[in-house]
Amino acid sequence: MPEKKQSLPASLARNAQKKATAAARAAAAEAKALVAEVREKKRQIEDAFYDMGVALTALSQPRLYTALGHSTFAALVEKELGMALGTVKRLIAIPKELTRKRALTLGQSKSLALIRLAAATPESDTAEQLARGTTRVPGHRAPIRPGKMSAREIERAAKTERSAHRSRSKRPADSLLAEAEGWAERATKKLKGVAKFSVKQLRRDGAISLGLVVECAFADRAKLVKVLTDQR
Repeated sequence: MPEKKQSLPASLARNAQKKATAAARAAAAEAKALVAEVREKKRQIEDAFYDMGVALTALSQPRLYTALGHSTFAALVEKELGMALGTVKRLIAIPKELTRKRALTLGQSKSLALIRLAAATPESDTAEQLARGTTRVPGHRAPIRPGKMSAREIERAAKTERSAHRSRSKRPADSLLAEAEGWAERATKKLKGVAKFSVKQLRRDGAISLGLVVECAFADRAKLVKVLTDQR
């Protein structure tokens, strides 16, 4: 007859199960702690870009890099830091264009993309203004909202703007003049007699530029400012 397998007493089986469960819980707790540590270190690395930009901005002062025996900031960057000058310039641009809170919220890639977009648009907007999500960019129906866009999407918007700017700069002067005169005529109609707009060609150093002439009665100057403010 085959021998019967001996089973462990119920108490021993329960103890073994408890030990296995405790070991699994301990391993899970250790793993979670390590994951949290890695995430924190990763966050510190990701957040360091802003402080690096601030420090690099300070180092770019001649009195500091010459104190270390370097004739140029580029030499200091290469010999002391071992960094590419292009990377350094991008890091320096971030604290110049964005607040710390804004930059850390966006992250390095998105911050740089937004700076490039602000530089590409013809308007005098800044990366900080674009980051607030209230500025409209030509070619986009809605304001740019970086919080809802990826860095790649912002980069595409910047590329589109650069291409549009090149197209605008290549347009014939007559076409630009006609467009400016059309705008002046429409603006004059909108202001309903408060002011008259006209366009004048200006020649400086061989180059031709367009100037906007505004004719307004002195007594209507406050009204003109109010109307123009309302039209923005």
